[in-house]
Amino acid sequence: MASDGSARVVDFESSGWDHPLSLCVDFLTHDQSLGLDEAAGAASLAAFRAGADLPPGAFSTFEPTRALMHVFWCAVHLSSLDPAHLARRRFLRQGLDVEAHAAEQMAKFRRRLDLLERLLG
Repeated sequence: MASDGSARVVDFESSGWDHPLSLCVDFLTHDQSLGLDEAAGAASLAAFRAGADLPPGAFSTFEPTRALMHVFWCAVHLSSLDPAHLARRRFLRQGLDVEAHAAEQMAKFRRRLDLLERLLG
């Protein structure tokens, strides 16, 4: 409590240490960014490199960090098939075609696995 009697609140929900490349890698691996062609992805990465204040050598971990983010997205796609998740989706989207949703998420999961296989060699 402040000396004037007012309260101060700090929201730590999104605070904490994060990987220096997380913003860039999250953007490049996000579902909507997977359709970017190679030139657009390279331009985004170049802009990030030019504008970000990163520790020396940060980009030496770019590929492993990108691979780990794809693993994260694989988990997102698979967790969307969980019955509890599907129940929430059905509540929010009346008439949800569960089979189509499952097929879409499995296709996205397989696409991520292909990307991971190419990244990891």
